[in-house]
Amino acid sequence: MWKAWHKTLCAIATPILAIAAFSLQLGGFNSLTEMRNLERTPRSLVVSIITGEVNLSGTSQAKGRTVHAPYTGNECIYFYYHKEREEVYTDSDGDRQTRWVTVEQYSRRVPEFRLADSSGRVTVITDNADFSVPSHTYYSGDYRYTEARFEPGEETFIFGFANQSAESTTVNFTDEGDYTPIVSTYGEASERADMASGGIWLFSFALLSLSCGIMFTCWMVGVHRLLVFLTIVSMIQGGGLILLGLQMMRLDLGASHSRTLLQSDRA
Repeated sequence: MWKAWHKTLCAIATPILAIAAFSLQLGGFNSLTEMRNLERTPRSLVVSIITGEVNLSGTSQAKGRTVHAPYTGNECIYFYYHKEREEVYTDSDGDRQTRWVTVEQYSRRVPEFRLADSSGRVTVITDNADFSVPSHTYYSGDYRYTEARFEPGEETFIFGFANQSAESTTVNFTDEGDYTPIVSTYGEASERADMASGGIWLFSFALLSLSCGIMFTCWMVGVHRLLVFLTIVSMIQGGGLILLGLQMMRLDLGASHSRTLLQSDRA
């Protein structure tokens, strides 16, 4: 009876782990691709912007109206607000525990702001931007307030898409291109490191899922020798990583060549 259930369990777990490994590997591949897109895009001054993907660093400036953070009242270009209430409850063992329950949660942003560096200023349209800014936590009675604020006057890194016309130049995050929509006060190096570490973690979990899938497959077909299992894992994972590396190299070289030609035409 146990053998029948054992084989059924292995037959169910193997495809699930295979799908998980593929999904995690794809996520890791995308993270590293995003990092390489950022590395491939050189830092530009505002005065030297041309149409296409752009990597900028400067000081944020308000353009027109701002939004006010709910708790502190600070003028912001963007904020995320989270209000929680502390509640006391009794668990299954009869012990009193506390938990934080969300009362209110939302974010606001202005339609556009300016980024200024030593060469000039450019208008940044915030639609679809991913803001990466530090958060601040405050306590008042039974409530906890968390605010992540992007305020005028902060040193800012932007990875977006520049558009030029006879009247003006703008940076937006909605046009198609080889970039990740980022507005960050942490800097380019920190964002690259986050992309790389995220990709590495996803690849690690993908390899773990694949190893477990191979283990269940071996159990299902009656292979119980450790050396056989390790040999299969080494061959599949090693071959997969080699093919993945070659694929990434091919795509990276192709994207670099295409970007060089495209930016040359735009310039």
